[in-house]
This record gives sequence, structure tokens and C-alpha cells, in this order.
Amino acid sequence: MSKKYILFVVMLICVLIITGCQKEKTKEVAGGWETVLSNQTQMLDDETLAVFEKATENYNEMDLELVAFLAKQVVSGDNYMFLAKDNGDKNPYKIVVIYKNLQGQVKIIYVNDFDYTEYVNENIKGNAEALSGGWNVVSTGKPIMLDQSIQSAFDKATETLIEISLNPIAVLGKQIVSGTNYAILCYGRITESSLYSIYLITLYEDLNGKAEIVSQAYVNLSDYNK
Repeated sequence: MSKKYILFVVMLICVLIITGCQKEKTKEVAGGWETVLSNQTQMLDDETLAVFEKATENYNEMDLELVAFLAKQVVSGDNYMFLAKDNGDKNPYKIVVIYKNLQGQVKIIYVNDFDYTEYVNENIKGNAEALSGGWNVVSTGKPIMLDQSIQSAFDKATETLIEISLNPIAVLGKQIVSGTNYAILCYGRITESSLYSIYLITLYEDLNGKAEIVSQAYVNLSDYNK
């Protein structure tokens, strides 16, 4: 067998492997959106991280990977609300509610699908005052660093905004149009008078690099506490 033939076979295998890996990074969903499964997560304190890890280590229904800590609720003990992802699911993003009792024992009590496409390109009004059930939106995690191209678009879109204050939690999806739309989950507020909450923003970047926020949809986390 010639060296040229062996080299050709090796290169072909490499191409097939790379192509397969690229397909696993995104999932096609309705409306031309692709789910972006980023490996970036918030930097959390050890106590909060331990709650998630203890509750999920023996959870066999799905393989949950932490994305962000969203909210906390004081009960007889504490409820924690996380955004997680299950890479094996068609709808990979999940909102996971974990209960920690007064003795420090933890268990998952709810896992609900989070379909970000319900929020893209929609200006859904609301703020943290509407968050029922004693939940408090948290900001204990440091904002993630976005991929350089998305970070640049985000900075351009927000640099002139006065009332809006947004810190990115996760890039959930993208949509190729005449340019690109990005679905980004953020912690912040959309007016100076509103309380801090969770929003799904649609960030549009045109073919010339101009970027703007075209919608800010309020995510009522109480909808996922059941």
C-alpha cells in the first residue's frame, strides 16, 4: 500500500471526525434557530456549586450539565433554580429546581424544558416585581465571557444604552438571516426603575458589523417552579 494512499485515508478520517464534532455543537430548532451548546458557565461559589453537583450526581433520568444559577427561594430550607443542559435531548435546556433541607440534604424536585425560541424577537413586558412565590433572582455568578465575535457585537449594541443594564449568562442560540440573530440569556434590568431580573435578548448583527438589541423578553421564572 503506497504512502500517498495511506495519507489520503488518514486525512479522510480526520475530516469525518471534525465534521461529526461540529454537528454535535448545534441543534436545529423551529424558525431557523440553532441551539448553541456553549461550554462556558457562570463562576459560582462553592456552596451553590455543591448543591447542584450533589443533587445531580445520582440523577439517572438525564445527564444534566450546569449552565447558570438563576434564583433562590427560602422555604423550610432553600430552593435553588438552575439553568442546565441535557445534550442528549432535542430541547436541551432545562430549568432545574433543587431543594436543600435544613440538614443539608438535597434533591431535584422539578425539571422543566426551557424553550428559548418562545422569547426571541418578542418584547414581553415585565420585571422582577412580577416574580411570585418568594423567589429572588440572584447575581452570585460572574458574567461569562462571550466568544470574541459575539462579545464585540454585544458591546456595540449596549455601549450607547443608558437605562438598560445587562450581563450575559449564556448564549442559547443563533439564527442566520441577512446577518445573524443571537439569543442571549441575561441578568439585568431594562429600565432604571425596574428591578433586576432574567431576560432573553435578541441581538442582531448585520453583514457590515452593526449590532443592536432588537428585543428584550422578560423570563418569569415562577412559570418553571412546578
